[in-house]
Amino acid sequence: MMAMEVDEFMHAHDDFLVLVAAGNDGPMSWSVGSPATAKNILSVGATENGGSASQTSVEMKISYSSSAADAQYEVTPASFGPPLQNISPLTKIMAVASPQDGCSAMQSMPGKIALIKRGTCNFDTKVLNAQNAGALAAVVFNNVDGANFVMGGADVASSVTIPSAFISWTQGTALQTATESGITVTIPVLTTLEGLSTAHHVIAGFSSRGPTDELRLKPDVLCPGVNIHSAHGDGNTGSNNCGIGVGTSDGAVATMSGTSMATPLCAGAAAMVREYFFKGFSSAGVADAS
Repeated sequence: MMAMEVDEFMHAHDDFLVLVAAGNDGPMSWSVGSPATAKNILSVGATENGGSASQTSVEMKISYSSSAADAQYEVTPASFGPPLQNISPLTKIMAVASPQDGCSAMQSMPGKIALIKRGTCNFDTKVLNAQNAGALAAVVFNNVDGANFVMGGADVASSVTIPSAFISWTQGTALQTATESGITVTIPVLTTLEGLSTAHHVIAGFSSRGPTDELRLKPDVLCPGVNIHSAHGDGNTGSNNCGIGVGTSDGAVATMSGTSMATPLCAGAAAMVREYFFKGFSSAGVADAS
């Protein structure tokens, strides 16, 4: 219904151009949500953010109660809650969430690291439920085989005070089995990687994919949506929110990821293109006086 209403509005107001975030339910096909499925709008997906520099790999170490050798997994920190790479390492027992998807009140797990399965509800809801159950950190694993991505926040992200991260389906199911015998996890373990580059033309793992139910190809356009700097408010009207730290609770700038971060960039670019043609610029870039 929402997509149909947006289409009707666009048909009646051809001076408007509506851009809609495709959603963060990738990497599977058929995952673009309404109203980004509408035919008369631009549906926006997210790409990686290009760059080349030394990077810090955030990992966690798994110590088994059996004689098995320790393992170490790379994790992807969430875009909400305390930045994982900025906290002191935690070494705690890992426990599987109950319910496993973490979408309702969890069984108590004081002082532990929660292992939660992706699906059913938003990521910040899962982590907040783990926090309320006494967990000191949360690790969410994918429910499908695919690339890791940054977990985005939604309605309750501002209430999350524990760190969290995302891992693959393969890693998560292995940890799930290992918890039956007991495992201890140390997180974060930081490793500096020199000279790495990211391809800004590669679609982000979390970005929703088409086609739509009507076999429409979506998203229509892509813009950078990973680790984007954005204005940030601390919710306190008297603080003036002038902190200089990027990605900190008192900073005026947050680093966030998602198709909702890609959409404003595409909207700005679309506005410039529309202005170019409406003002009658020629192919040489000079305004047509006539």
